Amino acid sequence: MKTALSVFVFMILFLSCKDESNVQKPKSGNEHLIVMPGIGTEKFVVGKTKIKNIITELGKPEKFTQGIIDYRNKEAAFTNSYYYTKYGMTFGTETLESKGQDIENAIIRVIIFDENSNAKTLEGLAMDGIAGKINYVYGKQDEDRTPRSDLPYFHYRKKGLTVKINPETKKVSEFEIYEPHE
Repeated sequence: MKTALSVFVFMILFLSCKDESNVQKPKSGNEHLIVMPGIGTEKFVVGKTKIKNIITELGKPEKFTQGIIDYRNKEAAFTNSYYYTKYGMTFGTETLESKGQDIENAIIRVIIFDENSNAKTLEGLAMDGIAGKINYVYGKQDEDRTPRSDLPYFHYRKKGLTVKINPETKKVSEFEIYEPHE
């Protein structure tokens, strides 16, 4: 009986210590997922991480959509969006492959963190944080994007960051991370 109990305890300990992958999944709960404008996260880097690695790590997305960037161009790129609502993350890719997901070659071009993500930027701007802190942390938004009360977005293209504000609560509701550009 003692031997059977020892084997049972050993099996429980062995299985609980097993590492399922070499990439950490986004954390939930009280611990924040750190977002780096223009980069993404420590594990999911915009412009470098392939969507196949994300699918391997996080599993099949809850939803997949595809759209065309330019309808006039016969070689137009398709934008694919992979929704991971459980983690509050959406990954966007661009591909010339028109029949669906180009999982082998597609590299993420944008990561959107929504209210479910518990995300926080390195500079301390947190999801569901106070919107008034945005200008303090990142300065004035891009000149060509006139701030209007009916457009709840703050664009910082040179930093690779767009912040969406919930117009009702006046709190941060989304971070969009992409490669910085002019």
